[in-house]
Parts: sequence; C-alpha cells; structure tokens
Amino acid sequence: EGQRVSIAEYFQQAYNLCLRYHTLPCLHVGAPQKKNYLPLKACDIIAGQKCPRQVTDKQVTNMTGFTCKRPDQRKRSIDQKFGEGGFKSDPGLNVEPSMVKTAGRQLPPPKIEYSGGIIEKPCDGSWNMRDKKFNTSAQPTSWTIFSTCDSSPPILLNQRQDRSVQEMFQAAVHAANQTFKTPPQLVWIINPVFDAHACSELKMMPDTEAGVGIVLRCMLSKHIRKCSLQYIANILMKVNTKLGGRNGVISDPLPCVSARTNIFGADVIRHRVEQIVDMKDMAIEPTKQFYRQTARVKPDCIVFYRDGVSEGQFHMVVNYDVTAVREACQFYLMSHAGLQGTSRPTHYHLLVNEVGFTGDDLQTLTYNLCYTFARCTWSVWMVPSVYYSHLVAFRARFFQTDGCDTISTVSGFDEAVPETNTGMHDVHENMKGAMTSCTVHVVVTDCFRQQAQFGGESCEVAFDYESLFNFLLSAMLTCHWQVIVCTEGHASNGGSSNYMLS
Repeated sequence: EGQRVSIAEYFQQAYNLCLRYHTLPCLHVGAPQKKNYLPLKACDIIAGQKCPRQVTDKQVTNMTGFTCKRPDQRKRSIDQKFGEGGFKSDPGLNVEPSMVKTAGRQLPPPKIEYSGGIIEKPCDGSWNMRDKKFNTSAQPTSWTIFSTCDSSPPILLNQRQDRSVQEMFQAAVHAANQTFKTPPQLVWIINPVFDAHACSELKMMPDTEAGVGIVLRCMLSKHIRKCSLQYIANILMKVNTKLGGRNGVISDPLPCVSARTNIFGADVIRHRVEQIVDMKDMAIEPTKQFYRQTARVKPDCIVFYRDGVSEGQFHMVVNYDVTAVREACQFYLMSHAGLQGTSRPTHYHLLVNEVGFTGDDLQTLTYNLCYTFARCTWSVWMVPSVYYSHLVAFRARFFQTDGCDTISTVSGFDEAVPETNTGMHDVHENMKGAMTSCTVHVVVTDCFRQQAQFGGESCEVAFDYESLFNFLLSAMLTCHWQVIVCTEGHASNGGSSNYMLS
C-alpha cells in the first residue's frame, strides 16, 4: 500500500511471526538468478531433499563414514535383507541364496629396492619406510616457507588481506630471489584451514608458462602439530618425486619391458566424450622425454594405459578395426589391499599387442607397477601411469583460460569439476617432465629467524624428518609476511645434503 516496513514488521503483520534475531541472514530460495529471500525462522528444511549443488568437504567426510562398512558387515546386511525380502516365496522366481564365487589367482608381490640396496618385500599390499632412504634423493639447493597461520589461536574470524594470495606469494618469492640471488626450487605452504578458493589460485601458479615454475607443497597446521612420522613420510615422498627423485624401484626385472620401454597413461577431464584432442602430439611428448633422458636412445616398445573408455568406444581409441588387433584379452586386477576390507578391482582390456605380451607377462607387469606409486607405501588400485593422469587431468581445470558453467567429472573419480575448454595456459618450462600435482606455501618472522640463528649464529639443519618438521612447526607459529630461504651448505659424510638457515 505504498508504506515502507521492515522485514520483521512485515512478517509480524502478515503471518504473526515474531523475528527475535533481526541480525541473522536470510535464506535464498527459488531459482538462483532470482532474488527471493526468507527469514530463517520462516523456513523448514524437509528431510530427504536432493542437494542441487556440490556438498562441503565435511559433509563428504560424514557421508563416507556413514556409508563405509567392513565387508563382513555388508555381507550380513545383504543376507538379512535377502531373508526379509520374501524372494523365496515368490512364484516363478528362484534366487541363489549365496553370493557368486569367481575364480582368481594370487600374483607374488614385487620387491621394492631403496638406497643402499635395502630390499623391502610388501605384505598384504603395503610396507613401511622406517629406517629406509629414498632410492634417489632430490637435492634442493633453495627452498622457502610461506605460512598463513596466526600466532595467537583460537582464530575466531579470518579476513582476507587487501592483496590476493597470488600477489602475496609472488612477493615472497621475489623477496627470496632478491635476498639470496637464487629462486627457490620448493615452497612449503602452511594453512590453518583448507581454503578451496586460495588453493585454486595457488595451484595454477607453479605449472603454467606465466607462473613461477616452482614446486609447491600445501599442508594444514593441525597435521604439522601432530608431527606424525607417517604424515612426514607421506609428505616427503611427494616432494622427493616432484623434485626429480625416486622413492623406490622394483628390484626384479619386469616382464618384457625392463630395457628401453616407455610406459605412460592417459585420461580426460570431460565425461561426455572420452576422446583426447591432439592425442598424436601428446603421445610424441613422452617419447621425446624418454629420448632426452636416456642418452638419446629411442624406446624399443611403448606401453600405453588408457582409462575411462567404455566397450562401445574401443574403436575410437584404437582408431582402426578390431580385426587389426593382433591379440586381444581382458582381465580384472586386484592390485591393492582394501583399507576397510573392501577392495576395488580394475578391469583391463588389451586392445593392441605389438610387443608380444603373454597374459602372464601383462598381468605381472601391471601388478608390479601398482607398487611404484610415489605417494604412498602400499599398492594402489590402478596402474600409476593412469593414476597420475587422473591427477594431471583434475589439476588441469586450473589452467583454463576461460571457464564455463558446465560440470563434469574425471573418469574413475566422483568429485565434480568445472568442464574446461580448449584454451589452456602453456606449462612452465621448469615444470615440464616434473612429477607435480599438489601445492603449498610458507613464511616466517624475525622472531623465528632469531631462534634459528641463536643470537646471530647460523645453525645447520639436516634435511631429514625430525629437523625439517621441527622447523616447519616453529615456522607455523608466526604471523608476519617474511621469508626464510634454506640454501645449500655442504654434504655430510653420509651423502645427504645439509642446509643452512639464512
């Protein structure tokens, strides 16, 4: 009627609804493009509604914990529901009361070789790195710590700085480069909480041609406070491979491929059409890398693992008629031990066999490769070359030049990601051929610098588990934006590099 009333007054007059907390936000209802807002007190959420958007990480964790059951519990539940379903009394319907059994065989696990000729034999698909050194350790000569943690917890509210995360990160790297006359090879990033927006900003910075070309490793402060040796080992396994090292190698020769063999995998981020654009050019690049890294020797054979293709799309992958395939076979490979008792078999199809694999050769090769995944000390559910392609495809969403609103998933994974277009940033020269697929950053204050120098005297810190994470734990308790870079000092008698805190 032309009168101006507040929201509280309107709901009091129209619905006799008293809004006690006037400062609470309203709920956006209806179509996203329309501005329909209702007070929280006026709304009821009906149970069982479908969530039309991606759920939070905490909700995913709660859902996983609710649905994850041990196989014996799930079997009992199935047997119970089968008995309650009344299938036995249905006329004309005969249901087998026991589960289907299938034949299989157990492949012997490969032996993992570490530095000094130490051999580790996995048991039930896993092993321990205690008292072992990487087969080939990376030798970083300069690294930086970038921390966003506050020195006075608890943190009730975190407000974003005037500068973006990218600007602060680039300023820290520039300061380190100006001070020590060498760019850092590795940046440790410590965050108090997981911030998806900040991570998306950071993850595209090190790899693209327009970026800084530096390896990043992101961590949460709560994990560093625990200082678990298992967590430390997992972090260093990732960092070592990113810097060009090798964690462990298969000690026994692999069938048919132990000499001059190039193994690579591929996957796509789009789920509608599992076709790789410019596959010819992409296949040439790993062959060139093999040629450069093996004293200019061409591979005798190439093993190509492809994921995410249905049986109806095999012709698209092989690009010619199935009759041209010299030998075709398929097998399920159970290459890992289930963490909760449930395991995920992977179905492999051999489409083209120009190398001359037998069934035993290919199964043993694929199974042994599943023990070489650099991020953990247990066998994984799919061959690592394809697993890495999953990680690269998922990370590639940060490299798009122009985004779009459609949603898709990386094959084999359930996490929704934005569908990318063909416009992509070029990969930074320093990142080509590197095992990069994660992120991090860190910063320390004058307070920690004095602690590290002990009154002006530089202290020597070995690049090992305990000293590194004591250093990171101390750095985490800072709140100003400054940089400490560790530059190479001298090598110890044991052959591992030591680093000077500058």
